[in-house]
Amino acid sequence: MGFAQQPRVEEILRKEVDNQFATQFAAEQAGKPLSEQLKAAGEIKDPARREKALIEVKNNHAMVQQAQAEQEKKFSDAAWQMVGQGKRVPESVLAGMDGRERVQLQDHLRQRAEHATTQANKAIQTDPSVHANLIDMMLNEPEKFKNERIAAHAMKLSSSDLEQFAAKQQAMRNPTGAGKQDSILTDDQRVTGALTAAGVDAKKNPDAAYQVRTEIDRRVRADSLARGGKDLTADEKQKHIDAVLVDKVFVSEFGRDPQKPLVLLTPAEQKNAYVTVNGQEVKLSTIPMNDRQQIIDSLRRKGEPVSEQAIAEVYLRKKPQAAPRQVAPASGAATTQPSIYASAEEWAAYRAAQEQKNAKP
Repeated sequence: MGFAQQPRVEEILRKEVDNQFATQFAAEQAGKPLSEQLKAAGEIKDPARREKALIEVKNNHAMVQQAQAEQEKKFSDAAWQMVGQGKRVPESVLAGMDGRERVQLQDHLRQRAEHATTQANKAIQTDPSVHANLIDMMLNEPEKFKNERIAAHAMKLSSSDLEQFAAKQQAMRNPTGAGKQDSILTDDQRVTGALTAAGVDAKKNPDAAYQVRTEIDRRVRADSLARGGKDLTADEKQKHIDAVLVDKVFVSEFGRDPQKPLVLLTPAEQKNAYVTVNGQEVKLSTIPMNDRQQIIDSLRRKGEPVSEQAIAEVYLRKKPQAAPRQVAPASGAATTQPSIYASAEEWAAYRAAQEQKNAKP
């Protein structure tokens, strides 16, 4: 070995000794809280050894934390599996769970017991605030959503909503392709954007946001079912999103009648809601249910948007005018109200039959 190489060899040996020192130091401190470990490392006088010791302490602590988290997750998975199977969770399993998960599990069991006692025969209804929080997490904190325990919300979500969130989480965890995950996020982002445009803040008014989402989902599912279960395209879904928020009606109040999206109306407001057709007010409640459904089916078959305005326009256009009273009912004439698509003769016969039935002796 030449004289010129001696300093380099000594430097390598010194670094190796420092590394061994740091490893041994971190192992000796491992049982203490991280703050105490860092404080002890900071008191090492040799700058090089101090720096290596601090790095080793942090790395060692991170590995310990990871191992602990993996162990706690195993206990949590086992506990939730037992709950799903209707089994009692042993104290030893509860003790091994992460603190947050343990509290979630205990809250879930308490809520389930309360529901069984007070509402045993009622299906679980979705809590709009819980629904809104999960949507927000999925859109803005996808990594957190991937690790969220969806089962912990089972007492706050309807079975259909619970299944949807579980399916979305599974797709985000194990996407079959980039497009699959993007399409899931895009659906919710489109709805969120539509809510924002309509002035509905999901965090401040979760009930209204949930009403809108539920109605959109209902329409999308109905359309898909009508197509034999075929998935709708993004554009087809967007049409339903637009239709729900564009479907506005007037609400009869004192003073100026405001116009609101139908989906956001209360039952009391729906009774007084109306649309205008050629200057004529048409109350929603005046359109018979049978006629309404026939019009909706007809609009769908034609591929036209379904709205209260469209329903009222078709109803007034198809509604027969008063028939001449002199037309007598034929023998055995039907006494049930005809369809709005029935001929004028059928309506005349019906009205004549009603007059004869109500005539005084």
